[in-house]
Amino acid sequence: MIAVKFHPNPSIGHLQAGGLVTWTPHKHHTLVVGATGSGKTVLTYAMLASIAADPRVQIIGCDPSSLTLAPFDRDEFPGRIALGTSDMSRHAEVLERAVALMDRRIAALLPDGIDMWQASHAAPTIVVILEEYAGLLAAPEAEGSLAPRGSPSVKKRILADAGRLLRESRKAGFTVVTVIQRPDATVMGGGDRAQYSRRIAMRMDNADGVRMVFEGIDAPTVEALTVAKPGIGLIQEPGQPAEWFRAYHLAPYSRYGQYVRDTYEARPIDGLDHAEGA
Repeated sequence: MIAVKFHPNPSIGHLQAGGLVTWTPHKHHTLVVGATGSGKTVLTYAMLASIAADPRVQIIGCDPSSLTLAPFDRDEFPGRIALGTSDMSRHAEVLERAVALMDRRIAALLPDGIDMWQASHAAPTIVVILEEYAGLLAAPEAEGSLAPRGSPSVKKRILADAGRLLRESRKAGFTVVTVIQRPDATVMGGGDRAQYSRRIAMRMDNADGVRMVFEGIDAPTVEALTVAKPGIGLIQEPGQPAEWFRAYHLAPYSRYGQYVRDTYEARPIDGLDHAEGA
């Protein structure tokens, strides 16, 4: 077991202008983009490893690659993590469970006289990871012919639940982290894209894609991001200009996996794993 001291504001890299890039999962939906080979995946590992020891966080999500979220998967909580593409309905079911918990939490806010969920060990922030989001939406199309006539497709279920989580869940103590190569309008509409108040981009192959992520960015910065070296990217916090940073390199994958398995404690969550009050 690795001995880990929890840090409330873990860092995931160094700003070019000086200082650390800190990332907390308790406030803002986060969009992570980057082309193949840009360092996006390694950055995602660093982000998740940085919060694995946080006692106020529980991880759920969808991962068609089966790599990023596998270390968080626990046999005792089978409805939290969906891996691979052999049964895409499992991904929809994970998100449907998350939405149901969100609705329960929102319903509980008014009687308690508050308008925002307060994260704690007993009532953790739920971080919803949508890894390889474009692939997550594309894979169910191969299963479309298997859906019962008249029932919503798996893709539509995923889209609907991801959209609700983006728009409604922050007040219920949820944070959505979406990882994608490029947030094309055909995959992620402007309404969904607008919900991500924190945006992180590694090298992107298309200038239009850069402008989708960072509205109003200047032409030299757009060009620089299309040729950025692996591990170099831009991060934009709410209300702040985008800043250049260098991400930490947490390699190899085995190190990431072992670290998460040793530090992350999956705990029961009322309304997700069993009925409230049971």
